[in-house]
Amino acid sequence: MDLNLGLVADFLVLVQERHYGRAAVRLHLTSSALTKRIQRLEGQLGVVLVERGPAGVFAVTSAGRRFAIAAEPL
Repeated sequence: MDLNLGLVADFLVLVQERHYGRAAVRLHLTSSALTKRIQRLEGQLGVVLVERGPAGVFAVTSAGRRFAIAAEPL
């Protein structure tokens, strides 16, 4: 599996910010671009990392929490 580390880094920022809009600003992306990047990472991993909600708020899934912990050293 070829894992895109840029997508991983974006995911970790999203986990830290806990909001798509704030994470997107920090990453100099639009919210929709960040959403697409996270979806691409989920496709690479074959798991759902976040549950999306209204107004950019989300919840990290249990798989997302495990992945964030494992990915932090990367």
